[in-house]
Amino acid sequence: MNELSRVETTFSSAQIYRYVQMFFEDRIKNYNFPSNPTNPDLFIFYDSEISDPIDLLKDNANEDRVDFLEAMLIMAWAVFQTWSEAVVSQGKNIDCIDNLDEKAAMKRFLDNLDCKEGQDILHKINLNEDK
Repeated sequence: MNELSRVETTFSSAQIYRYVQMFFEDRIKNYNFPSNPTNPDLFIFYDSEISDPIDLLKDNANEDRVDFLEAMLIMAWAVFQTWSEAVVSQGKNIDCIDNLDEKAAMKRFLDNLDCKEGQDILHKINLNEDK
């Protein structure tokens, strides 16, 4: 997570996706999942291993990093939804995070930003940039 301190105030959606994907990959490797995880099992993982740590970083971040971390949290929710669907509904392995449907995750991310509160973050995200 040290790389988070080097991210600019304006950032690309692809960059956020890659950070979240790496965060998931790292946490998945070190988590003990049940043999046939259900949506509640995966949500417990998401809540404790993904959402809570990002929230903690956000709570202690400088003001100029809060929007980035909020965008990361929103992307993490979108990635989680895509990942849990792949694992539970499609029967993919728990470590399929590196082979997710990125377009589906990105659509969920943008859908989650499509509200009054999300507009402040959305204007800081370059949707076309692929850094």
